[in-house]
Amino acid sequence: MFNILAQASYNYDYTTTSTSSAAGAGAVFAVLGFMFIIMIGIWVFMAIAMWKMFEKAGEQGWKALIPIYDTWILAELVGRPGYWGLFPLLGFIPFVGSILALIVSVILYIDTAKAFGKEPVWALLLIFVPFVGFPILGFGSAKYVGTRFVTNMSGTPPASSGPTPPVAPTA
Repeated sequence: MFNILAQASYNYDYTTTSTSSAAGAGAVFAVLGFMFIIMIGIWVFMAIAMWKMFEKAGEQGWKALIPIYDTWILAELVGRPGYWGLFPLLGFIPFVGSILALIVSVILYIDTAKAFGKEPVWALLLIFVPFVGFPILGFGSAKYVGTRFVTNMSGTPPASSGPTPPVAPTA
């Protein structure tokens, strides 16, 4: 058996051509470039849709172009504190941060649907297909109805800024 191994000849010439790897790398860069262009197009489309939503709500539309600031403004428009717009940044914290960011995003999307006069179930469209839901709110017939649906922690509606009705005297 060792005779067979001893008689075998080995080729130690490891030269390779780079045409196949260069073609593979070119294909990868082409696919990544195409995906980048698609992502930029979706971002621009979403920014325009949010611009229109902000204008419907009486806010300046350009605020939709700044990535974190747009979420801050959206949180304020739907009756939440503005710092709720920072909660998506929690997604950078492994596991727990992602869950918290998801919960806050779902709450904001439910409130967004309500603020534009839609049913809370409409938030499913905003959550799962945002590039369809937000343009419908921005370009469609939805009207900004405000945050009159928001209640404080006790569950009672917030006090109105208008005059309060007189209280009947007690006997």
